[in-house]
Amino acid sequence: MAGINLQGQRFGRLTVIEENGRRSNQILWKCLCDCGKECSTIGQLLREEKTRSCGCLLIERRKEIRKTHGQADSPLYRVYRAMRNRCENPNVKSYQHYGARGIKVCERWHTFENFYADMGNRPEDGTLERIDNNGNYEPSNVRWATKKEQANNKRNNRIYVSSDGTEKNMSQWAKELGISPSGLQARIRRGMIQDDAVNKPAPKNLKKPNAKYTDDDIRTIRKLCLTTSNIKIAKMYGVSATSIYHIKIKQTYQDIL
Repeated sequence: MAGINLQGQRFGRLTVIEENGRRSNQILWKCLCDCGKECSTIGQLLREEKTRSCGCLLIERRKEIRKTHGQADSPLYRVYRAMRNRCENPNVKSYQHYGARGIKVCERWHTFENFYADMGNRPEDGTLERIDNNGNYEPSNVRWATKKEQANNKRNNRIYVSSDGTEKNMSQWAKELGISPSGLQARIRRGMIQDDAVNKPAPKNLKKPNAKYTDDDIRTIRKLCLTTSNIKIAKMYGVSATSIYHIKIKQTYQDIL
């Protein structure tokens, strides 16, 4: 099916001249900018007003920003631009995890000065974190966090609740139990109920190099080998990956089916 003919149309500072090949199966359009330079971009970006110049408009805006707040080259402004891009620019890789999910930057923060007034300077090693991972970037839902705090708040680090009502995420429970996060995930995958998974410490004998296995351990290990690497299983049981491999191929414990 033929695409929309944009030849001769004007978008921002760009006037479309002609087709100029394809990118990712989309038509590229050669454009002439008001500044005299030529550039090529896809029609979708033109129609959605996400490309409005050859790049000169961005340069002018940066110059204006330097005059306004003097932070165009600061780490804080880079954090701000990264936030806007992942929510508003489909061309950046992280857009699929933010803008594509409906995550937006609040209208107040469409101006850097307001963002700066609300958040202040970036702390050393600080990262911008949304308290509610499904919420927008706005003053009530954003804070400065350490990298460790942010990792604990990732969508894939879900909260588990024990029978006494204690709430901790995967990484926090694993640390308390003395096992790896992958070990805790494996417990849940192999059918251990959640309360046991987050309350049962790693057996001490399984942390020793010459751990003694029960028959159930051997069956569980062989079942895990179908979906999990030897290295990850070895970390769960505190043994070498070679030991797990020998169990897997039945070089050891041949009598256990």
